[in-house]
Amino acid sequence: MDTRCDECGYAREDYRSAIDQKWLQSVIETRVQLMFEDLSEGAVIVGFGDADTLLTKLTRLAQVEDLHPAVHSTRAAARASAAMVPRPYAVSGRLAEINVSLGGVPKQPVGESGVSWRGVVGDKHHDMKNHGHAWQALCIWSVDVLSALQLEGHPIASGNAGENLTVRGLDWKRMRTGVRFQIADVVCELTAPAVPCNNNAPWFLDGNYKRMSHTLNPGWSRWYASVLRPGTVRPGDDVRVVAPVSP
Repeated sequence: MDTRCDECGYAREDYRSAIDQKWLQSVIETRVQLMFEDLSEGAVIVGFGDADTLLTKLTRLAQVEDLHPAVHSTRAAARASAAMVPRPYAVSGRLAEINVSLGGVPKQPVGESGVSWRGVVGDKHHDMKNHGHAWQALCIWSVDVLSALQLEGHPIASGNAGENLTVRGLDWKRMRTGVRFQIADVVCELTAPAVPCNNNAPWFLDGNYKRMSHTLNPGWSRWYASVLRPGTVRPGDDVRVVAPVSP
């Protein structure tokens, strides 16, 4: 029996582990910061309050055993905050490449592939403690960012840093928690910037893999996404920003 929430794709088995709860608790503060990043000082998100009020509410929700309310509230708040900001940026692009591996990096390009609630079909992870959770179903990056890194002299290519999907034509600096993409019939939602690790050192000059850290260099990071509607994707598919929208 399918127990998934029609609104957010949540299933109890997807957010039941200690690592999922630890993750949600640890990123709440970062997520709230991202929500208010483009808003004017003293801004209030309708239905959620100011930054301190929202942080208190989400932190309290994240401490309960059933994480569904926290996941739902976090997503709704992210969409509401994003809807308050004009979108003077590209809202459509193309899927450039699909990449998978049996674990580790680099990931290699494939053609047409299914996307399930857990991510690209056939993609695996060696480290299931830090990877493979529902909020990390997809790792998405921009070909335009990769090209800029290559111009800086970094020996990096699509799939090297473990991203499953590379897209082109979107203003990557405008990506935020809560932004939703539609790629063919797949719908996914950005959940958090991916934290780089030293496995990616070979792709950067002097091993400086933190060049793609959102904390140090906003707008250059890979993004994790959860899958809200599974389907099939192919290189060349349209990528449309279908949210932020008002909840």
